[in-house]
Amino acid sequence: MVFDLTNRARTEQGEATLTRDSTLARTACWHNQDMLAHGYLGHEDADGRSPGDRMAREHRRFIGSAGENVFERSGRSASGGQIEADEWAAAIMEGWMQSEGHRANILRQKFTHLGTCVTYTPSEGRATQMFAAVWAYLDEPMPWTVPASDSLSVDITPVKAAGPPAEYAFVPVREPLSEAFGGEDRGRSFDDTLHFPEDPGTYGSRFLFPEGQGRYTVLSGPRVSVE
Repeated sequence: MVFDLTNRARTEQGEATLTRDSTLARTACWHNQDMLAHGYLGHEDADGRSPGDRMAREHRRFIGSAGENVFERSGRSASGGQIEADEWAAAIMEGWMQSEGHRANILRQKFTHLGTCVTYTPSEGRATQMFAAVWAYLDEPMPWTVPASDSLSVDITPVKAAGPPAEYAFVPVREPLSEAFGGEDRGRSFDDTLHFPEDPGTYGSRFLFPEGQGRYTVLSGPRVSVE
C-alpha cells in the first residue's frame, strides 16, 4: 500500500510514477529487520553500509544511484488495539510528506524505481522506501564472485542515459565516485566486455556516461568479489 500511496503522491504533483522492483523491496525489508534487531532508526546499517552500498551489493543489474526513507512507530494504536496495515501506511506517508527531506525523496524527479517494505511487531515497527535512479541496466545479472583477471561480455541498456558508457572501472568500495576516473590507468574504454582486477578483494563498479558538451556522469553498478 505504501508503494501505491507513493505513486499517488507523485501523480498529484505531476511527477512520473515509479516502477516497482522486487530486489529493492527485499533490500528494504532486510534494512527493517536490521533496524529492529539492533534498535535504531537510520540509513547506515549495523555493518556501516549506506543505501547505495546495499543496492550495489544486492542489485546485480542496476547502474545508477540510490535514495532511502525510513520510519518508526509504536505498534499499538491509541486504543491499545493492533494497528491495521492501511492505518500504518497512511501514518507512514503522512509523516514522510510532512518532512521536507522525505517529501523531496518521494517527489524527486530523477528516481525511476522503488521498493517498499513495512515490518512491525506487537510493540514497534519500521518502514523503508528504497529508491533508485536507474541510468542503465545490465541485461544479465553480474555475478557476485568472479575470478581474478577474468572478463565478462555484457550488454548494457540505457534508461536515463543517452547511450552506453564510455568507460568503466573497478575501484575499492569506499572510494568516492568523483575519484573513480581520476588517476592514470583507472578507467578502461567500454567495448561490451568488462575486465576484472588482478588482485583479490571487493570492488565497486563505476561507469562513465557522456552527457554531451564535454560533460560526463559517473555512476555506480554492482559490487563484485574478486577471488
